[in-house]
Amino acid sequence: MSREFYIWMLVYQIYVVLYRLLFPMYMPTDYTFAGRWKFLTHWNVVLQMVYYIWNGSLALLGVYLPIINNVRSKIFFRIVLPLSYFIAIFFWGLYCIDRDLVLPEEMDKYITPYFNHQKHTFIIFWTTLEMFLVNHQPIPEFWSGMKTIVMFSSTYMLWIVIIYCLSGLWVYGILEILGLLGKLAFCMLANSVFVIVYTSLYCVGSYVNRINYPLLGEA
Repeated sequence: MSREFYIWMLVYQIYVVLYRLLFPMYMPTDYTFAGRWKFLTHWNVVLQMVYYIWNGSLALLGVYLPIINNVRSKIFFRIVLPLSYFIAIFFWGLYCIDRDLVLPEEMDKYITPYFNHQKHTFIIFWTTLEMFLVNHQPIPEFWSGMKTIVMFSSTYMLWIVIIYCLSGLWVYGILEILGLLGKLAFCMLANSVFVIVYTSLYCVGSYVNRINYPLLGEA
């Protein structure tokens, strides 16, 4: 199933690229400092695009090497899987509290509902499918993944601060209304959610993989 899954994801990602070329959606924030690279969502979109096009191409060509599977498993468990869930949880959580914090109504004329779900909803559907359909044994070591996800989340928090220092703009609306302590609490909360999401998905993903593809050992 893993070969068929990655080939399907290759087709889907090509469709996504064509969709964005045929229906470009430019937001006012695209013309401010750092463009779309301000947003963690965009980091994830590019990450998944590269990840699935690469793995889909290898699957299509029938290329399989243990070292490639090992690297793929580490990238999936340490970044691709937890990042997709984090974005969906944080985005829709804040959206339910107050959509102006993440996607004000005036942005609807720039972002179609489909495009929004493509970036914030479908991402967990694909990674969950991969968790169940692809053999990621041997499972990557837990604590190495924890270090990776903490470094990744801390790097993004630093990037948010750098953008503010250089442009005077906060990436997310909620940061504009919070005081200094509130901003620190927000960063700590975001890092904590990252850790909880990573830990939960690692436990579930490793259990599912061991059940579906019995093989001892961690890498």
